[in-house]
Amino acid sequence: MLFNSISLALCSLLGFFGIASALSSGLPDKYTVVAVQWDLPTSLNDPNSATVTVFGTIQQAVAQMESKYPGWNATFQNQPSSESTVSATTQYDRSYYLCGEPWVKTGWLAVKDGIAYLRKVKTAAPKNGPGPNNCGRVSCGYNAAIYWCNDVFYKDKWNVIVTRNEC
Repeated sequence: MLFNSISLALCSLLGFFGIASALSSGLPDKYTVVAVQWDLPTSLNDPNSATVTVFGTIQQAVAQMESKYPGWNATFQNQPSSESTVSATTQYDRSYYLCGEPWVKTGWLAVKDGIAYLRKVKTAAPKNGPGPNNCGRVSCGYNAAIYWCNDVFYKDKWNVIVTRNEC
């Protein structure tokens, strides 16, 4: 009985902080989710190396590269993050945010980790399908997903959605 009471209290507390919630795609029904395409170099130390195409989140792309090119992940992890690689703070209208419903809250530390992972990518941004309302999950770890969508929130017709997702 005491265990059940403690478990209920803990789950309620976690839910309050947005850590425990219903797991789904996290996106409203109007969005179509597609696998993004990454064109990554076979050797991160050689700027003239061939590139290969892989699909999925950056975590999945790195795992695919590691399976094809052993040692690729270690080299990737040792790369410094680049602020300019993913930063778009001057390209969006700061007066337009959608927070809360319909998005499912997630832990900000996991999102920060996903952003840092994305900033290690020195190649071109991943490719997404046509839109609008087409999203590609570019990062997913520790139940925090980052989607890049081709809507109109930014001047160049895309936006970012961060939500809880099972990963």
